[in-house]
Amino acid sequence: MSVKEILKQAVKKKLTDRCDQNYDRIYSCAQKKTAYKEAIVAAQERQWQRWQQETKDLQLPVYYILKYSWEKPLGIRDVLEKSEQNQVLVLFLDERCTLSEHALDYIRGWFAGHRETLLLYGDEDVQDSKGVRSAPWLKPDWSPDLLYEMFYPGGVFAVERKLLQKLEEQRKEASEKESLQVHQLFYRLAKLAGGYAPAKAQREGLQAIAHIPTILCHHRDEEAYHSYLDSSISRQANAFKGKVSIVIPSKDQPVVLARNLASLERTVSPQKAEIILVDNGSSPENQAKVQKMTQESCFDIQYIYESMDFHFSKMCNLGAVRASGELLLFLNDDVEAIREGWLEEMAAAAMEPYAGAVGAKLLYPGTRKIQHAGIVNLPMGPVHKLQFCEDDRSYYFNRNRVAVNVLAVTGACLMVSRDKFISCGGFPEELPVAFNDVSLCFSLWEQGYYNVVLDRLELYHHESLSRGGDESCEKAERLAGERRKLYRRHPDLEGRDPFYHPWLNRLVLDMEIAAAPEETMNLPQTVKSQKRPLPKGARLEPGLFVRIERLTEQMCAGYSFMLGDDNACYEKWLLWEEQKSGQIYQAKLVPKLRSDLQRNMPDQKNVGMCGFAVQVQGLPAGHYRIGVLAHNKVTRVSYLNWSNRSLQIQ
Repeated sequence: MSVKEILKQAVKKKLTDRCDQNYDRIYSCAQKKTAYKEAIVAAQERQWQRWQQETKDLQLPVYYILKYSWEKPLGIRDVLEKSEQNQVLVLFLDERCTLSEHALDYIRGWFAGHRETLLLYGDEDVQDSKGVRSAPWLKPDWSPDLLYEMFYPGGVFAVERKLLQKLEEQRKEASEKESLQVHQLFYRLAKLAGGYAPAKAQREGLQAIAHIPTILCHHRDEEAYHSYLDSSISRQANAFKGKVSIVIPSKDQPVVLARNLASLERTVSPQKAEIILVDNGSSPENQAKVQKMTQESCFDIQYIYESMDFHFSKMCNLGAVRASGELLLFLNDDVEAIREGWLEEMAAAAMEPYAGAVGAKLLYPGTRKIQHAGIVNLPMGPVHKLQFCEDDRSYYFNRNRVAVNVLAVTGACLMVSRDKFISCGGFPEELPVAFNDVSLCFSLWEQGYYNVVLDRLELYHHESLSRGGDESCEKAERLAGERRKLYRRHPDLEGRDPFYHPWLNRLVLDMEIAAAPEETMNLPQTVKSQKRPLPKGARLEPGLFVRIERLTEQMCAGYSFMLGDDNACYEKWLLWEEQKSGQIYQAKLVPKLRSDLQRNMPDQKNVGMCGFAVQVQGLPAGHYRIGVLAHNKVTRVSYLNWSNRSLQIQ
């Protein structure tokens, strides 16, 4: 090697080391600033300021605090006797925890401002002797199925005295025992408050059982969490004696369909189900194969053949019209049942008077990798949280192990009563491919029903055999259009999910579920776009990965990294190219913390600060494709690549 080359390599190493040191400093600083205690304390302070303004003119109710032992049952009569008549609120506080600062003000303020509320709970965390806080349990709004599975209300809950009195009167009339374990007591109170009643016509304003999304108490350690998670309530036997109509859309997939039908024959009694196959245009050869399958099956199978473009909503609605069962199960032809009893478990859940759509956990075949465990409605749109996560451990308070109420479940395996399906108008046919299942679930929730995913129940989903993914620009555009249609149908739910706490990770596409204080650091930078040509010699580089997670006329957020290289050496610009004129607009990006990238891609170097979030100003009207320009500060080479997303500026 020549002296010149040796010097060149030495300079390159020195520059790279400098970039790495700067990256380590920035990454370490960002992580410290997003430590749970600092971020949550800051969020709670902002919340408290707002709360004081909202409740300053309210008359706060008088209360009584009852400290109880988790191991000992409680006597309702004793509680009423210890409290006074003017103490209209009774707070049940686990003796293992302490109330957080302002907890009493939050609880009293809520009851003063929400006269319909009878029962209230909040969130909790761990605070050690040095004041260090950790392990936040950030909870969903009222979740009737989850309460069967665990005592998720936790360390503190508040009850209107009149509800306790009503329960005591019921107990006397039925000559029941006086004492109840805390979990059982809350369940009885929730039932009395209407938490398990059939849906009411209007959900708005009905918060008999409410959740305050803030930390109300602290535990000394996580031991109490285990007792709450291990506690459960047995459901009453709810055996379904009718017939389930299984609607299966399918086209030109005889091998896939044969596997699906074989799994149903192994796991479902023919007396408990009928099958309705909806074929939107298989070839004559495949049509003959399907007809042969229907004739040889032990099930009663109706075969509907109607040639048309793929239209999931219309196909499912066609099948539902021909169904005779009280319950409808919409099942993709690429879903494979694993064990007996799964249909009966779904049917039992769907029969509950408060139940909407019922789903199951779907795994990628031959793996323990999750494909579906419920849909979460984030600002970026509906997301399959926990997708691609290994199902070899529990995530966020057993989220993937129990029945969990969610805003939506996937149409790949969705059961609902026929009456409720009809009351919602079936699958919306203005959404032919995407989000039709989500829209149906949204409609059920808006009518007052509770959708649930049974995450103890597992099936295989051979995803993408029926249709491809959504990676091309054309499919991304179609997906964005259908997302807009979804929220035009359900405007009050855009970016909102009552079953997913606002302090959980929701601004970026991190599939795991965790408290997300780093998102307080990832507030968007405001940038003014500048019309500027690309630098000379900029190379189109497929290895420059660009993912847009949120996109509106004002907001663009996501991440970008260079595969196989040291990302500490790059500075980046967001690019907008107007499609007709070819004009390029640029805005320099400020790196944003993305610890999920660092965690999920250990083979890539220094990707922890590869996020971006910008609020864009100055883009003229036009249709733009969006990309990233990355300049290597060591080699002085610039690269660019385009995402599959585009944006129309009006």
